Amino acid sequence: AFNTNIGTGPNNSVFGYTQQSDGKLIIVGSFTEWNGTPVGRIVRLNTDGTRDTDFSANVGAGASHDVSRVNLQTTGKLVVTGSFTSWSGTTVGRIVRLNDDGTLDTAFSTKAGTGFSSFTYGSVVQSDDKIVVVGNFVSYNGANANRVLRLNADGTID
Repeated sequence: AFNTNIGTGPNNSVFGYTQQSDGKLIIVGSFTEWNGTPVGRIVRLNTDGTRDTDFSANVGAGASHDVSRVNLQTTGKLVVTGSFTSWSGTTVGRIVRLNDDGTLDTAFSTKAGTGFSSFTYGSVVQSDDKIVVVGNFVSYNGANANRVLRLNADGTID
């Protein structure tokens, strides 16, 4: 039933995914539609493969460009990285943290409008919720960061 419930799925590439503790999947990539419905390059699927419409509604327009990775922190918050420079109309620097319901976590420290100076290609959340990010960037929030950087759980430089 899962495959049947996915339907036509994404209209473009999928780059990453993570599974929440309740079994739901968060999928990210360059797609802008899921089964013909506009989504912001991120979608949450219920355990049966159907799209979680509440999550999509809270995300809104989502990412302005590709999302390369999504990771879960122990709090259930989602760390999302990629080449995007805005999230649902808010200027961001290629990284955001979302609350479990898909809303933007404004407490995450990226000094809105700066963040990473260029694309992020990969990220991982460590067991202590610190975030390791790799990519084409040379700075983060104005500080030197030569393509590999570890952030504290709140988005500040470690």
